[in-house]
Amino acid sequence: MAAATNVKPLKPETETDAEVKATILLVDDDELLRHSIGRVVRRAGFNLLLASDGEEALEILRNEHVDVIVADHYMPSMSGLQLLTVARLGWPNTVRILLTGHADQSVAIQAINRGEVYRLLQKPCDPAQLTFMLGYAVARAEQLGLAAAA
Repeated sequence: MAAATNVKPLKPETETDAEVKATILLVDDDELLRHSIGRVVRRAGFNLLLASDGEEALEILRNEHVDVIVADHYMPSMSGLQLLTVARLGWPNTVRILLTGHADQSVAIQAINRGEVYRLLQKPCDPAQLTFMLGYAVARAEQLGLAAAA
């Protein structure tokens, strides 16, 4: 089999590109789950911010650039769907993913209509699937950022 001559290496073009990583905000009230998913996110090469509830997540959003929010649906005081709805209004270029262990049709409909979520993922989430989905979500965040700048 002949080698392709137009194949570009999968590496950053400049040193600056190597330093720029997408930032993922992971919001879950379950500390063990937050840290296990966090390990997957870090291993995939993303910057990671952690929050244990919606209020903490909003504070992070006010102070940090976030490309993608991954929020658990069922949390005390503010659900993931409520958080993502607020995030949609305040940070529309941040891509939103909702995690849930109890997905039903009404949650999915609300997630799409109110939170305009990019994806709804069921827990437990396969690490490879999560990494794959985060890659697509970051690409979507980049598209949104370019569209807003135009």
